[in-house]
Amino acid sequence: MYCSSLLNAQDSGISFRLRAGDTTPFGGFTAVSADVNHSFENNFAVNGGVQYNTIGRTATEIRPAYSFELENGIISVTALLHYSHQSSIDNFAVGFGADYSYKWLFLTAGYYYRIYGCNGSYMKEYFNLFYQGGLKCLPNVDEWDLNIYITNCELFELERHYQPSLMVQGWWYPNDWLGVNLGVSYKHTGMFGIASDYYQLYGSTGICYRW
Repeated sequence: MYCSSLLNAQDSGISFRLRAGDTTPFGGFTAVSADVNHSFENNFAVNGGVQYNTIGRTATEIRPAYSFELENGIISVTALLHYSHQSSIDNFAVGFGADYSYKWLFLTAGYYYRIYGCNGSYMKEYFNLFYQGGLKCLPNVDEWDLNIYITNCELFELERHYQPSLMVQGWWYPNDWLGVNLGVSYKHTGMFGIASDYYQLYGSTGICYRW
């Protein structure tokens, strides 16, 4: 959950994160990212940014959204535009979905279409699902935030539906304009009990300035 996890309806902010971890195919890696969340007075918001990591992957993503306030929560209609490059492979994805948030609960569900390009040839994935679901462990605390969730659509990390990550993210807000983040994530592949030793484990930290 990037800077958007600590923003109120009329807030905007910019966040920077450093990620370090280990993966089966690439070994140890580090990544840096920056993203901006800007909210408008008409319930429209845009979240997007860029990421680079030491295994040679770059990614950029933008997610515009329009929110509806309900008596019991907030529903947002969201579009998704994703591009990443690693080695000679280009990855394009476009999708749409919906978010729901209420007190201690947040949910996301949507669809995306993806094209892989490599040396002039292309492969298309016509139907993919993205999702996120989790708990806000401290919904009534102003200075602290702790979220536990499962997702395959973290910003810059758009995975297939059977490759979710389990994540724990916490924020501390020393004042009205600054937030400090600390998180950990784990992903293990292997579908329906099929043997697989692929995994990804990383920790992350970052700051967010909001206005």
